[in-house]
Order: sequence, then C-alpha cells, then structure tokens
Amino acid sequence: MTSFLLKMHTELKRFFREKINILIFLVIIGILLNHWYFVKIKNKIDHRYFNNVTTQEQIFDVKINTHNGDLKPINHKFRNINL
Repeated sequence: MTSFLLKMHTELKRFFREKINILIFLVIIGILLNHWYFVKIKNKIDHRYFNNVTTQEQIFDVKINTHNGDLKPINHKFRNINL
C-alpha cells in the first residue's frame, strides 16, 4: 500500500510540473463545481410571487403553482373573452 501511495505521489508530482497541466486541472475542477452548484440551485428554485397590494393571480386571472411555476387560467362563468 505504501509503495502504491509513493508511486502515485511521484506520478502526480511529475504530472503537475508543467503549468498547463495545473491550468487544465483547475479548469476541470471549476467546471465540475459550477455544474454541481447549478444542479443544487436548480433543485431549490421555488416559484413564489408575492405582492402586498394585489397578487399576480388577481391581476392576470391565473392560478400559480408555487412549486414548479406552472400557470393555469381561472375560468369565470360571467366573463366572456373572445381572442
């Protein structure tokens, strides 16, 4: 086991002697961290729309699903809209 660790240490040291290898390694680490952070943030997005005076649901006559952001129209029997 120790010979394996020593061999890995010498190989990594030899690999990182050139600056371009360090740069490539840092770019790969940056891309992986950005991807991980984007996936983490994307899963936490909660589509909530708040207004103290009048909500967007009242203004646009829609029902907003606050978990995924979907909009569904509210059908009023007394309202006839021809588009």
